[in-house]
Amino acid sequence: MPKLIENVRENILSEAKRQMLSPEGYDAMTIRSVANSCNIAVGTFYNYFSSKEVLAAHVMLNDWNRLVDGITPKLKGADPESGIRTIFNMIRQFSDIYAGMWKRSDSAKRSASGASAEYHKMI
Repeated sequence: MPKLIENVRENILSEAKRQMLSPEGYDAMTIRSVANSCNIAVGTFYNYFSSKEVLAAHVMLNDWNRLVDGITPKLKGADPESGIRTIFNMIRQFSDIYAGMWKRSDSAKRSASGASAEYHKMI
């Protein structure tokens, strides 16, 4: 009987983010390392994400969506200037977190090889 694991997708995203933001970073993260840390088979990983690049894009998209969802509550009662500063600071923090990914994306754009071009479009 197959084992049932709850929140597999969320666990994969959480572990991928942890590995992406570790000192070793995105390049050290592998599908196998994420799957092993989540106690799932590599095949199970592919039920949720088609590649490492797609996984990274989903991690970043989830963080971006959280940022967007968090803007409105922080702006309640704020004057326009402080509201704009708040938005700016939130976007800067997001950008700083993924600075390494942006640099990798720029390199991929310059090389424009098949997989690199696909990765760049996702980012």
